[in-house]
Amino acid sequence: MTIPQRDIDLINGYCNGSLTDDDFSELESRLRESPELRQLLIEYRSIESAMPSALASGTLEKSEASATKKSRIIRQLKIALLAMAAGLLLMFGLYFLRPSSEPQIATARSLTGSVRWTGPGGQVFDDVQAGRALTGGTIECLAVDSSADLDFPDGSTVSISGVSVLTISDDGHKKLHLREGNLSATVKSQPEGKPLRMLTPTAELEVLGTQFDVTAAETQTKITVNEGLVRVKRLTDGKFTDVKADHSLVATIEAQEPLVAIAMREPVSVWKANLGQDKTVGDWLPIAHALRIEIGLEVRAGELDADRAKEVYFKRLEKFGDDDGFLKAVPRRTGRKEQPLVYLISLNIPQRQDGPVLLSDSSRLRVMGRSKVPQEVTFSLAARNHDRTIAGRYGVTRRVEGTFDIEIDVAELRELGDGTSAVGLEAFVLDCFSNETGLALSHVELLGPEEN
Repeated sequence: MTIPQRDIDLINGYCNGSLTDDDFSELESRLRESPELRQLLIEYRSIESAMPSALASGTLEKSEASATKKSRIIRQLKIALLAMAAGLLLMFGLYFLRPSSEPQIATARSLTGSVRWTGPGGQVFDDVQAGRALTGGTIECLAVDSSADLDFPDGSTVSISGVSVLTISDDGHKKLHLREGNLSATVKSQPEGKPLRMLTPTAELEVLGTQFDVTAAETQTKITVNEGLVRVKRLTDGKFTDVKADHSLVATIEAQEPLVAIAMREPVSVWKANLGQDKTVGDWLPIAHALRIEIGLEVRAGELDADRAKEVYFKRLEKFGDDDGFLKAVPRRTGRKEQPLVYLISLNIPQRQDGPVLLSDSSRLRVMGRSKVPQEVTFSLAARNHDRTIAGRYGVTRRVEGTFDIEIDVAELRELGDGTSAVGLEAFVLDCFSNETGLALSHVELLGPEEN
């Protein structure tokens, strides 16, 4: 069968990038109708990919790479392609052959642990490599020891770590959507009227040029500005304020407190978690609910008379404060074949204190809780130095069972990758994870040197 000259011209135009939108629509229609044309396009693309190496080796004269010569070669080609190739082209259409119209937004500079990329069209990649060009899409760190560093063309950088989900886009403004997790960004001066915008579940940030850190969860966002200025709007009520260097702010979903940035002070060496407020991953069970469950089980087991249940409940409740309860580990997929699932608790550090929490070699981490089964639990602190040139996850594994109360010397905490020490760094996240269900925490505290 003779290929019409118009079809030859359309393929030539496609390969040299000269097709108009109308021409492209015409070619797409012709490819659907003509198996011969689909086969011819595949053969032509083979010639195109071979030409650069042939020219470099001198086996083809440059004049032979002209559009006229290509057309003559195409007319002489025999249709000998596999039916499968033609079928695939029919099935997927011209979509996969069309030169990408998605602009590159960033580059993945370095990746650690399990990282997933979901690009245009919902294509999912679990084997993201450093150096990958990223268009609009979502990058996920799937495990507590995962991290991803992104470089933008203007020199801005963004890093996420731990269990984090970040969507990037650019429509003239850089846009980031941190659905959960930890982010650190250094943003170069942006064009006038085109600030970087960042969205979390509870806040919207407007950035012109600065260095800042964000920890986002479903109910609150903490923003710490180290250089420059960030405007923060609380989504619940639309109130906004400017956060300047060496200040931090927490935007909650409840909007019960004034939206005020607090100046950071000198580092502190102690921290006591409010499990209900500080948690980013885990199921919170207030002590009132926990006691009801506990007493109900005792009544059903015949260990407590039903008539005395109410009296016993209030007597036990008197021993606890309003913030007491249990934070239960929840399952999280990691994307790893050797450890596809962990049971995780994650806490922000700190949410209410003015200064960063400094890890001293004489400090101790105290953790209280309970475990339904004997199991190995990794207690891990995410920490970094003040200028963000060092960052990592530092942990240790302990065996727990039943009700437990353990203390861990900070000096024992080692980087999960290379074994370096956490001493001298500033902690910002605590993770506890295991391979078994049934882990719950009731108290977490960092004891300073003066408490030894």
